[in-house]
Amino acid sequence: MNRKGKSALALALGALMTTALAGCGSNEVKMFDAGVQLSEGTYAGNLFTGNPVKGIELGADPTILYEDGWYYCYPTTSFPIDGGGYGVYRSKDLWNWEDLGACYTTSGDSWAHTQFWAPEVTKIDGKFYLFSTGGRVDGHWTDSFGETHHRHAVGVAVADNPWGPFEDLRTEEGERFVFAPDYSVIDADVFVDDDGKIYFYYTREWNDNPVTDSLIGETRESHIYGAEIELSEHGFEFRSEPKLLVRPSLNWHHFVTEAPHMHKSNGVYYLTYSSGSNKEYSVGCKIGTSPLGDFTDAEESRILYSDSDSQFLSCSGHHAFVTSPEGDSYIIYHTCVDATEFTWDRNIRVDRVFYNADGIVCAGPTAEYVWYPRERIGYYNIAPEGTVVATNGVNDASLLNDNRIVVNWDNMKYEWKCGKTSATVNVKFDQERAVKAVMIYSSVDRFANIIESAKVTIAGVTQKVKFIQFSTGVAIAELEKAVSVSEVKIEVSATDGELALSEIVVLGL
Repeated sequence: MNRKGKSALALALGALMTTALAGCGSNEVKMFDAGVQLSEGTYAGNLFTGNPVKGIELGADPTILYEDGWYYCYPTTSFPIDGGGYGVYRSKDLWNWEDLGACYTTSGDSWAHTQFWAPEVTKIDGKFYLFSTGGRVDGHWTDSFGETHHRHAVGVAVADNPWGPFEDLRTEEGERFVFAPDYSVIDADVFVDDDGKIYFYYTREWNDNPVTDSLIGETRESHIYGAEIELSEHGFEFRSEPKLLVRPSLNWHHFVTEAPHMHKSNGVYYLTYSSGSNKEYSVGCKIGTSPLGDFTDAEESRILYSDSDSQFLSCSGHHAFVTSPEGDSYIIYHTCVDATEFTWDRNIRVDRVFYNADGIVCAGPTAEYVWYPRERIGYYNIAPEGTVVATNGVNDASLLNDNRIVVNWDNMKYEWKCGKTSATVNVKFDQERAVKAVMIYSSVDRFANIIESAKVTIAGVTQKVKFIQFSTGVAIAELEKAVSVSEVKIEVSATDGELALSEIVVLGL
């Protein structure tokens, strides 16, 4: 958090903290096992929630924007009306959503009546534009098996507010505007750069894009294109020729690169996309110095995925990013409802993201309990602002406060490993900080690093906390009232195998 944000938050919570911190004697400090209470359904606090989000049933392909104190989400759903369209949801905290009903519906002369997928909503010059994928009523193609399919296209609609209703843009001749080349296109994305230029990204659909592969011969691939556009009340025109930006190349791509999303952070352009097959559907990342590249793979080119043998998560894909008023970044995405295999029933999750010199770090996908944004609860993870000291370690203890919650086997290099079966871990701050809760994440390798519980000591009071087993185990100690301390102490032992930990989160100010 920047200095301005810290000051504003401190002022807003001044009255609360005066009460919470009054008299920090050990006999006044009360701590409890929040993880157990959460798992039992008896938790009465307001710090934590869990994935998937609440209020959006069987949603997929989410896009999101923040406007006037609300987050708005537009997913693909099984729309419960004749024809097709999209609903809109809003939330104050990203995890609890209110259904606002339909924001866009088709009519008798619509360009599409079926397969409404992957909406994209962007604010441009005070208006809100919906770019939608749909099955064209006037376009079909036949595959090699003789089966006929709708050829997909992208339409554009506009509204004066985020909840609509959105109305289709019409050409000067009065026809509904549609981007419909002689091949099937899906998954539109729109990005407005700092200079006001508008960029349009889309996917040439896999099954309508035959190519020749040097190894296997004739096949089909989905490709991602981008171009600068000029938007008007009648639709849009390309200001540059669409440029091929991403095509499959890596093992996990499985001939699929789709669902592009462009965003910018600290002057770097991030083109993320979905790729992979079935359970291994994942989010990839490329980095560029301009909206149209050239792009190179990030150091970690696959930034959000679950292990193929995971019993907790699968198919973490089509996504969008959003930044909160406090400057925190999040990714919203879908996973399959069935965690063990691919299905078309999907739900929506939200996790935090961070940026470093190599690209994007996603703290997920998680099946764990997560903490709410600081604008709801006031607190945020202050552990990265402290120093971690650990006994018996065989690698750098700073891995415990690097914002990485490791959930996949091949990222275990970012876990802290202990040379023995037990350790004491201290998170130290250079001055007293208000602390409200501590979260301890165990190794993703739960079979070689079995941990049942840990002890957390804050202001002289110790609480034993149990690890709740998800994609990685998590234990949570929470104080009834925040206390001012300069150090948090954790004692933990492996009951079987070697001790390893993924991350420590300290919620405070």
